Amino acid sequence: MINFYRISACLLSVCFLIPNVVLAGNNSFYGIKASDISDAEDFVISGYSEGWIDFQYDRERMSESVFAWGRLTDEGYIEVDVTNNSDTPLEVDYYRDKFTLVSRDGTTYYLAKRDINRYYSKDSIAPGETAFFSYRLPSVITDIKEDDVKMVICELGAEDKTILILRPLPLP
Repeated sequence: MINFYRISACLLSVCFLIPNVVLAGNNSFYGIKASDISDAEDFVISGYSEGWIDFQYDRERMSESVFAWGRLTDEGYIEVDVTNNSDTPLEVDYYRDKFTLVSRDGTTYYLAKRDINRYYSKDSIAPGETAFFSYRLPSVITDIKEDDVKMVICELGAEDKTILILRPLPLP
């Protein structure tokens, strides 16, 4: 019996340490940390099913130690959960953070501060923490569907900026 419990505990630990093995719930987007917005083209999600995601990225310019899940809500919001599995805190600055939605037709929508529904209350996301962000979509796109979104870009912080590129999840 002891060996069975050890094996179970080890397997559970591995699932929590590997960011690609997560339960996505009702999420529509997944993203990772990038050095620059221009790195977006290097991030490709090639497969997805509940609890598993396969993606490719430039390992020199991007990192999966900081990742995000996102979703559009029926109420006209975009919600993003950012998880920091890196060794350093991620700066969060209400006045300088930017969230952007880019549609498939190339139109860029900046989610203005006045459209924020809820905001993360701390000034950083500590290692091992997840922060929740909720932005109201501009009125011209409140009925946008996941298929219409090319990417979501999250720029967090000011001095030590963290950029996350989120892409739509392919159908399972």
